[in-house]
Amino acid sequence: MSSDFANAVLNGVYEELGLPAFFAPKSGAQGQDCLVLADQGDGSYNLGGFDVTAVRNIYTVRRSEIPIIVVGDIITFPAIDGTDYKVNAAPRLLDSDKAEWTLELVEVSA
Repeated sequence: MSSDFANAVLNGVYEELGLPAFFAPKSGAQGQDCLVLADQGDGSYNLGGFDVTAVRNIYTVRRSEIPIIVVGDIITFPAIDGTDYKVNAAPRLLDSDKAEWTLELVEVSA
């Protein structure tokens, strides 16, 4: 698949299914609007010999919109509830084209 075609498909998915969000870097640099896809996956963990399943807030965002993301950056979903979510773990590039950040977010306490 050509890179241009893959980018067009990816952009179409985000335009159709993306959640409007606001990205605010922890560095204090200017934030920006972006589109984010929700993946709400469950995570399985082994804690002291016990398997535990927990809901995880997993999201993806295009690197073309947000080139750099670090732990502690904030993403807000104004159209949903306006709650701030913090990037909780190191962002990962899991897709083969390295076009999307995969993020684990946690709600920021008020």
